Parts: sequence; structure tokens; C-alpha cells
Amino acid sequence: MTTELFALLTTDPSEAVKSVQPAMSVILTEPAELEIWMGAEWAFAMGLQRTPPDGAPTIL
Repeated sequence: MTTELFALLTTDPSEAVKSVQPAMSVILTEPAELEIWMGAEWAFAMGLQRTPPDGAPTIL
């Protein structure tokens, strides 16, 4: 039997998203971030839960 599991990590929205959404998903963009999220102790991995810089992402 195979069990699939996923998690959705949210954070405060960026300025671009704030007007349409009270929270936004954390987007891991670097392979090293994925390794941290999947294997590090929570005290270290929670550092990935951060608001992206202004201008990222953009709303089209």
C-alpha cells in the first residue's frame, strides 16, 4: 500500500498579493531549499517560511 502525503506551507503575503489574498503559499525555488524542507530539523527548516521580496511573485 502506498500513501501519498503533501503539505502546504503559508506565510504573510507579498505586497503584490496582499490586496487579493491574506496569506500566500511558500514557494521553494532552489534545490537546496527542498533538501532543507524535506530533511532538516524544524527549528532550521522553518526559516523557509518567509514572505518573498517585493516583486516576487507578480500578478498578471
